[in-house]
Amino acid sequence: MFRECDVLIIGAGPGGSSVARACALAGLDTIFIDKRYEIGYPIRCAEEIGNYLFPFLPFKIPQEQLIWKTEGIEFWAEDITLRRSGVLWSGYTVNRREFDKWVAKQATDVGAKLMLNSELVDFEFREKHVVETAIIKMSKGYVKIKPKVVVGADGFDSTTLKLLGEYHPKKGATAEIYAWEMKGMDLVSQKYGQVFVGDFTETGYAYVFPISKTRANVGVGCAFPKKDMEEYFNEFLEIPKMRQQVKNAVRVDDKSGKAHALPSCEKWVYGNVILVGDTANQNFKPFVEGILPAIICGDVAGGVITKYLRGDGKIEDYPREVERRIGPFFTQSNKTAKRIYELFEMNEPKEYLLLLLLLADVVTPEKIEELEKADYNSLRDMILEWNNWHKQKIANVQEYLWYRYVEIERWIHKRI
Repeated sequence: MFRECDVLIIGAGPGGSSVARACALAGLDTIFIDKRYEIGYPIRCAEEIGNYLFPFLPFKIPQEQLIWKTEGIEFWAEDITLRRSGVLWSGYTVNRREFDKWVAKQATDVGAKLMLNSELVDFEFREKHVVETAIIKMSKGYVKIKPKVVVGADGFDSTTLKLLGEYHPKKGATAEIYAWEMKGMDLVSQKYGQVFVGDFTETGYAYVFPISKTRANVGVGCAFPKKDMEEYFNEFLEIPKMRQQVKNAVRVDDKSGKAHALPSCEKWVYGNVILVGDTANQNFKPFVEGILPAIICGDVAGGVITKYLRGDGKIEDYPREVERRIGPFFTQSNKTAKRIYELFEMNEPKEYLLLLLLLADVVTPEKIEELEKADYNSLRDMILEWNNWHKQKIANVQEYLWYRYVEIERWIHKRI
């Protein structure tokens, strides 16, 4: 079987579906495929989305998709808890099984053609990185598709990148995640996510993101695991703050997987191929938040592809257009990721205090380098002093006056 189209999208997650929607809306003949039998399953995600990205989305998310609202995040290390709230810290939990289907439906409703149980197995190239034909394996055989543009949105272990010869993951690029949805929890903060750093993770962090009053996604991530991930998870559940929350809890759904923490390729565009989502490492650190960034970048990619096929622009414009849309978030994300990996090499208790400061955005990544010279007790005293000051500040002024960084704060409020 042979088929031609304007755009072939590999992967029907939020990023791929967003590209498909944008291209189909523009009248392009659009096909998006996924090797899974069902969109949104299995779930390999904490399912949390940040409220701060809503103004940049190409469409409004309906209330029924936002299953649990969170007001902020609590950060824990060395028996110290810092609480952050406000626009940059609040968000919602979604059910990826339903949410991903809903995003895909936004594409099919405007004419994009979805093919499930359809796996990319090979490319035929016209020249280097310029795809002439994609060979797709389906349940009843193979189909050849001849696209004008290919979009790689097939995740961290991207077949698209591998076939291009551009899959070059660095050590620690993909963090291991061991996670479960748990019910019967006695959550200390039903409206706050929780992030933990300590020797139970070594080179990562653990999290609790509520789904309801008694259910939550609980997980441990590690960039350079030295033992089985389940062992890290069980050690995490034994720290005092967790033990009281999970004493009556039951594991109901395995949501373990991997998270892209570092790029596995150098560019976002190769020939007539554009990369979106985890394939392009389009997530925001430190929490590897990728659902909404993938949707936003997918929409940008769709706009760039449309202009390119109409002769009004270049496919290479894609990174610049992403920069115009949400560039400052990537800038801060990259700085934070770099500093986190440097701290992972410290191997001493103050590492966790520095990670606490960095994750909770008490100081900038640049300031962390100065603080590395401080001793453990000085850092601990500084954090306790800041925590006391911040509690007084929250009590007396509106929370939105204290955001991640001044330039981000001002930039966001121009869009909200």
